[in-house]
Amino acid sequence: RRLLNSGLTPVVNQYGGLGASGDLAHNCRVVSALRHLDSALVQDREGRVRPASEALSEAGLPALELDPKAGLGFCNGDNFSSALAALLAVDTLEALLIATVSGAMMIEVMGGSNRCFHPLLDAYRPHDGQRDIAAIYRYLLDGSQMARQEMQGHERRAEGVSVQDGYSLRAIPQYLAPSVERLKAVLGTLGTNVNSTSDNPLWVPPEETVAGEVPWQWVSGANFLAMHVVDAIDGLRQIMTRIVKLNDRHMARLVSPHHNNGLPANLSGPEAVTPCVFKGVQIQAGMFEVYSTLLSIPVGTFFGVHEEGNQDVTAHSLTSGILALENMRVTRYSLAQNLLAVAQAVDLRGGPQLLSPQTRPVYQFVRERAEFAGRERPLHGDIESLFGSLATGELASVVRSQVFAGWEG
Repeated sequence: RRLLNSGLTPVVNQYGGLGASGDLAHNCRVVSALRHLDSALVQDREGRVRPASEALSEAGLPALELDPKAGLGFCNGDNFSSALAALLAVDTLEALLIATVSGAMMIEVMGGSNRCFHPLLDAYRPHDGQRDIAAIYRYLLDGSQMARQEMQGHERRAEGVSVQDGYSLRAIPQYLAPSVERLKAVLGTLGTNVNSTSDNPLWVPPEETVAGEVPWQWVSGANFLAMHVVDAIDGLRQIMTRIVKLNDRHMARLVSPHHNNGLPANLSGPEAVTPCVFKGVQIQAGMFEVYSTLLSIPVGTFFGVHEEGNQDVTAHSLTSGILALENMRVTRYSLAQNLLAVAQAVDLRGGPQLLSPQTRPVYQFVRERAEFAGRERPLHGDIESLFGSLATGELASVVRSQVFAGWEG
């Protein structure tokens, strides 16, 4: 705590962890900084990378002196990957919330129906996640003049208009339900893990002895094995990829005049020279989908035999974490460009006054950072701006404080 409060962060490289005897390499680099070892580096408040001994001495932090076994106690645990998993879980929760709002806006601009979220469906297939998502969509679409308000019954469709919305619209509760349930489970798992103790060894206090055992003998088990963590991060990566895939399907519908219920091809404005304004964005969405799919391959079943046979079952939780960091980056780019696309569609449909009061703040957030594309122009700057707001949590804060300000579910 004193180290971090002094504005000093140990430099810990990505590679080297097996998640078996804990995150040995990574935890060791932190302890090495605290011990002022020559090889240890820290980053200061100005972003400079400096020798730990120099920076800690200037901050008045003496070298850490370790008692026997204390060094192993500091290093022999999965706390590093558990901390990364906790950060990823928060990021994934925020991405899922934003994807949910983006999906509601997609239903609006496509003229979709709110009847797909009728509580009858949840009553007769009572998965918790499905019920949660459907209730959120009923809330988000309430008051929209773009989405069909059909909770009391279907309206008659015009000639040529499908009586059912596409799966990527009407099946969102069923599609996202396992992700909601998995995220809740991951948060519970990580809550247990970060409030637990590693071992190698632990000493048995009197209240924990078994019958006939003398207290304060040692136990060498394997509480350092990060299997819960790798499964948690593997699950988070799958959630990210499902968001990216849904975004790809939504983008494909938005740009296609055969599937977008009257929007111009590629969301092109009236000044466009060719109807290709969002064509490049849709192509990029396809790349994101394939890349994210590769980044969601489970790691928890990929392990070998290491350390001369000693570590013959391993977790590789940090390997999953490294992939998750990249997958989150892809997910945020995917969300950024879909938000830009649905904002474009809102303007083409008649403007934000037709949106529900719940989704309108997200449209306004996008438009404060990206103008309507009336004709062909580079869109990467707009996407980067929105990506930045996702990475900093700025948009997530707006979603929590404005979009869900009236949510009582």
